[in-house]
Amino acid sequence: MATKKTGARNVQATAKKEVIRHARIELPGDDYTAVEEAARSNGLGVAAYIRMAILQRVRRDRAESEGGGK
Repeated sequence: MATKKTGARNVQATAKKEVIRHARIELPGDDYTAVEEAARSNGLGVAAYIRMAILQRVRRDRAESEGGGK
């Protein structure tokens, strides 16, 4: 027969999940083709290339707005 366990249970805490917010971009065919070619030449998928390009631009804009341009 099983015995009843007393006391608090030892439960592992789970790490907080990072919130991911999605954004959508719609491009005309010619622009999409240009982005696709640039992505492939850098060894990335289109979505990864777009994320990389946007983050670079955001960082550059932030640096410029803080008066610390390159």
